Amino acid sequence: MKAVKVTPPFLWFQNLNQIIIEIKYAHRHDVAGCATLFNETIEITQREMYVSASCSEVQDTNLFYELRFPFWAAVNATSYRFEKRPVGKFYFVIDKLEKPARWRALHKEGTVKPVTGKIWLEKH
Repeated sequence: MKAVKVTPPFLWFQNLNQIIIEIKYAHRHDVAGCATLFNETIEITQREMYVSASCSEVQDTNLFYELRFPFWAAVNATSYRFEKRPVGKFYFVIDKLEKPARWRALHKEGTVKPVTGKIWLEKH
């Protein structure tokens, strides 16, 4: 069975103390996500976020979802909260290390912007 690599779409917003991110293991936000994830990995450091998971819902193909980007500024990597939500969604609440602070973007300045990320306008 071959694996196809996909960058999952995600929404994010911030307040002065936290970053909130919802990742959907799907091709786009407006389609159903994978309900049978396996080999899930979550690595959050002060400077970077990395998540991955595999999905076997497509016949003869495994989908491998992977998202990695450096944060705009440091986060508290030991205090984040994580919740699995229905239909292949992961929800994160990550505390900023220096607060109060307003970031100009989620990703570090001068790095490649994650193309599947959007600001979560409904939360602002």
